[in-house]
Amino acid sequence: MPTGRTSNKDIPTFGEIQVKGKDIVSNGTAGSAQTIEFAIGSDNTSFDSQEISDFYIDSVVLKQEALKYDLNFVSNETAQNMPSKQTITAGRTVTSEPGEPTRTGYKFSGWKKELSGGTLEANSFTFGQTLTSDTKLVASWKKLHKVEFIQKKAGTETNLGTKQVADGDKTNATSISLPANSDGYKFIGWQKADGTVFDFTTEIINANTKIFAVYGVDQTQKIWNYKVNYYLKNSTNPIPGSPRNTITGTAYINENITVALPPIVGYKPVTGQTASFTVNQNNFEKNIYYEVDDGQRFSYLVEYFKGTTKIYSTSKKYDNCEMIPNIIGDYNKDYKINFKDQENIKNQDEVQRLTKVKILNEKGVNNTELFEGTRGITRAEFLAIVLQVHCYDVSKQPDSLLFYDVDLKSWQARVVKVGSEIGLIQGYEKDKKGIPFRPDAEISKIEAFGIMMKMKEIEKMESYKDRYIDKKADWQEKPLSTGEYLGILEPEKTDFRFNPDSHLTRDEMVKMIVDIVRLY
Repeated sequence: MPTGRTSNKDIPTFGEIQVKGKDIVSNGTAGSAQTIEFAIGSDNTSFDSQEISDFYIDSVVLKQEALKYDLNFVSNETAQNMPSKQTITAGRTVTSEPGEPTRTGYKFSGWKKELSGGTLEANSFTFGQTLTSDTKLVASWKKLHKVEFIQKKAGTETNLGTKQVADGDKTNATSISLPANSDGYKFIGWQKADGTVFDFTTEIINANTKIFAVYGVDQTQKIWNYKVNYYLKNSTNPIPGSPRNTITGTAYINENITVALPPIVGYKPVTGQTASFTVNQNNFEKNIYYEVDDGQRFSYLVEYFKGTTKIYSTSKKYDNCEMIPNIIGDYNKDYKINFKDQENIKNQDEVQRLTKVKILNEKGVNNTELFEGTRGITRAEFLAIVLQVHCYDVSKQPDSLLFYDVDLKSWQARVVKVGSEIGLIQGYEKDKKGIPFRPDAEISKIEAFGIMMKMKEIEKMESYKDRYIDKKADWQEKPLSTGEYLGILEPEKTDFRFNPDSHLTRDEMVKMIVDIVRLY
């Protein structure tokens, strides 16, 4: 610019300019360099010679500087780690979100912009927007609530862990380690203090909360032992002639057990044919008492077997049962059996006797005209035949049974009902569903022999021990010893093996029934 005094010199608009004079003359005298700042609006502004008439301008330097806004971070409550102020150039976005402040007992939930009058925007401030003025952001907080996770098991509560959860938030149990299923208990689910289900997907935390990991009885864990003792009434003395004085088993915690009480010659249970109890502790004991049964009549029989006198008792009478004398009496010798496989029948005399009295179907198995002597016989079939031989009425359909696997509408249910009521059958060991009878399973030789001996309650009156070497359980000794003592069984003819678990064939069945009935 040429040296000279300013005179209505037009100056371009830049927002802010600096005028620098290197050799400024005031009243004709050279002075030191000075800087004059001019604020310029949107319209063109010129130097007014009146305003700067004392200055001699050597040169003019124009400089643009953008506007800047302050972004302040505050908290209306005492907080720690508050971020420092940010200065944002006009036209640029707020890209840098500061670190979260902290406040004891609270969770930081975002920043809200303060409006005029001190009110706050409803929604949190979104970083990434452009500022148009100085802005104040106020910290928002959510109160923290204590959430306790507690194991509830067998009336005992154990703390599993604690979390701090912000008001209005949900929680989860992902970091909580649940104890293993053991000691007879298993994890059932999470519950509130009032016992209702706690749903982690919907429950909102708005106060200090306790969440319970509830453990219940696991019926698959049979961890408690129990024992049932049979005693004479008003004593702890064993019952004379009892096949066993105790039974033992295992149960899950507080399981309800029902046991069928064994019939004992001359005695009856004080409380009925079954006993029920709750196993409420390990090594639980239940005492069952028997008393003398005046209704049982005893016969002491002296008979001769192969030149030897045998003394035995029978405690059940079948005086009014015509079937028994018809079986063992002088039956119609002209009666003939006409099974197609007759030549294969080993015990034809016994088959003829039982067919004559219609215990066996003269038309054969399923009306095939075949006897099928080698075929097995089911537990329900054998029980039906034995009850029919002894004139029991099996016409009544039961309303309920002790055994879960017998169809109440079937013919099997009628015979099982009677067999259970007279103490002839007890079923198998209780499983998850209850006590099974397994009516369609083929009956074993020892089961069948034991049932027949029990029908008349045959008891040997002298001490005698059988010679079989393959017994599978202690209870098998009594019927086998009695059978050998009375000459029904001859161990030496079978290499001293009874094969107790082998299935009874139809041919073996007829001989067993007739041989034992002859003792009556």
